[in-house]
Amino acid sequence: MKRTFIVKSLFLTVLIAFILSAVPSVFAGQQDNVNYIIGKIRTKLNSSLNSSGWKSDYKMVSKNIEDLRKTLRLGGKITSNPVKAYYGVLTQMLNERKVEYKMYCDMQDRLWKNRKKAAKQAINDVGMEMISRLTSPKPGILAPIAQARTKNAAVIKKDFARLRSIDKAMKAIEGYKKSILPSIRAIRDRRHGLKPLVTQYASLTAAAFDGYYKGSFSGNASGTITFTVTGNKISGRMSGSSKGDAVRGSFTGTISDTGNIVARNTGTLTDSSSMKLGTFKFSGKLGGRISGSIGSGAWNAKNKSLVRKGSWNASKIR
Repeated sequence: MKRTFIVKSLFLTVLIAFILSAVPSVFAGQQDNVNYIIGKIRTKLNSSLNSSGWKSDYKMVSKNIEDLRKTLRLGGKITSNPVKAYYGVLTQMLNERKVEYKMYCDMQDRLWKNRKKAAKQAINDVGMEMISRLTSPKPGILAPIAQARTKNAAVIKKDFARLRSIDKAMKAIEGYKKSILPSIRAIRDRRHGLKPLVTQYASLTAAAFDGYYKGSFSGNASGTITFTVTGNKISGRMSGSSKGDAVRGSFTGTISDTGNIVARNTGTLTDSSSMKLGTFKFSGKLGGRISGSIGSGAWNAKNKSLVRKGSWNASKIR
């Protein structure tokens, strides 16, 4: 009986050890599944850049994102955001082409101004030549030949040559502008079509932070802090005291897909001294980061007569 018990205990110990040793590999395998889908999304987006069927590619990426959402429920975590990265690539390409297009427009403007000056000069030179011919002695047989060699005639030829040169340059630049417009439109359409996917992918990580958090803040003032995260929005309240004076504040802001918080706070400080100086408004910033179910960061508040700052920490309670 005792021997049987020892054998059973030994068997259970080995079984538990086997299960525990297998857990890390299970989680590792699940992370591999997550990374595989992220890689598929990245590859499909990169190939869509030179594809006329980019709309179909985007639909496939949308399905991949939903597959990723289901996979994340079984474990693993987001390690990168290929959709946001690709949106950045398209934005950079679009900006580069816009800068190039504007450069051509600026060149045309300068050429147009130069052409107006050249045209005005040509008109003046033609006028001077006409006056010269009208006031010269009555022409003889050889007069046309002589007049063709006048200084004004040579200047006029240069004027019109300059105008033709400017016109040629403007025509060339117009060609460059027309050639780049299809590229600008194509990139703009691709980027616009990607926006829903940016939001869809961001929801994978944003949802992980959703919930109600409670904790404390300290520093030049101390008390309790509570806030709610919904999607990429955060809003909360701070309640406590500073050197015996009551402090009440609220804050709103955003949280990134990596958990970084950027928020602005406003509130009041009420004097509790015997002088009863009243209530004073303040404003400031609250920043930090949520990792898992824990959030922490720094805060500050100020007005014309006071500056307060400190740190905060909170945990998700539901």
